Amino acid sequence: MGWTSPTGYTESAWTDEQLTYDNDTATYASYEVAKGSWSIYLVLTFSQINCDKVQIWSSGQTSDIDQIEVDYYDTSWTNFYSGSLIQGQYIEYSIGSEVSITSIRIRYYNSKANASRFAYCHEVQLNEVGAQQYEKNIGGNLNIAGNSKDKGIFTIKLGALPTIPDYYEKGRKNI
Repeated sequence: MGWTSPTGYTESAWTDEQLTYDNDTATYASYEVAKGSWSIYLVLTFSQINCDKVQIWSSGQTSDIDQIEVDYYDTSWTNFYSGSLIQGQYIEYSIGSEVSITSIRIRYYNSKANASRFAYCHEVQLNEVGAQQYEKNIGGNLNIAGNSKDKGIFTIKLGALPTIPDYYEKGRKNI
């Protein structure tokens, strides 16, 4: 599946949140972080995906923006990285397993004891993995091997595609 970007954000005091998913590392969302404290969270949203890691391009007004925390949301917020910030390049943060998530939130720490500093979040991408399970109800006629069935609602579940041996057995179609 591969890297995908968020599609929205939760309104906050961050400036230009949408620039964190415009595929341009020269643009960014910004927030002025008070001296010796954490920023408020930058919350980015998307349709539910299965994800195993996130990559973030961050920077700061100075090297005093030196820590980052990253959380994901499934049914509650779960922190999966809290530590040093490397600025000016994509850094991958592993979730540790494949999880189904709908939001990501990020915050930055300003270690400067006597001055506020700006934190910049340039880009956020999520590594979409595995097969998502979809369920779709459709109306119509069901016709199997020439035997017409009544009209109705049928449920079709789509997920990972089966392998070729699942469809063919000894050279003949076996569905």
